[in-house]
Amino acid sequence: VENYNEREKYWINHYKSLAPNGYNISIGGEGFPNGIDSVVSIIKNKNILISGATGLIGTIFVDMLYHLNISNNLNLTIYIITRNVDKAKKHFSHIQNSIFYIQHDILQPYKLEVNFDYIIHGASNTHPVLYSTDPVGSMTTNVFGTYNLLSLAAKNVNCKFILLSS
Repeated sequence: VENYNEREKYWINHYKSLAPNGYNISIGGEGFPNGIDSVVSIIKNKNILISGATGLIGTIFVDMLYHLNISNNLNLTIYIITRNVDKAKKHFSHIQNSIFYIQHDILQPYKLEVNFDYIIHGASNTHPVLYSTDPVGSMTTNVFGTYNLLSLAAKNVNCKFILLSS
């Protein structure tokens, strides 16, 4: 710690973390309001929709929510939007229940009858070749996919929307 500059020392102290550029959330950290118990109480009995669930970060969200659900008896229902249900089921073969798969193209408006409490949007074109060969198509998918999910969120009273983006 003595080799860090004052700014780094400040953030290490502020987040109670040994990593100068990040949180120490592995143990809940003081930067996380009221620890994991607050998250558990917020998401209990909720319907959560996740797009991009088979991507790197989406997979982490699904696994985390699933394990929180099982270990804390949260009665969560996780909905996954996917282009290919069979591929998604294979991807999440380690999860036996609490997940519903919705086959849908995110470029199309949603006509779902479920009242979602949270929508976590992680679907995006991320393939470098696709960006270089079809930049307009890639951006169109990202923009209209987000628009359609925001429109769905607006139809659900008190729905929270989380956008995962880099």
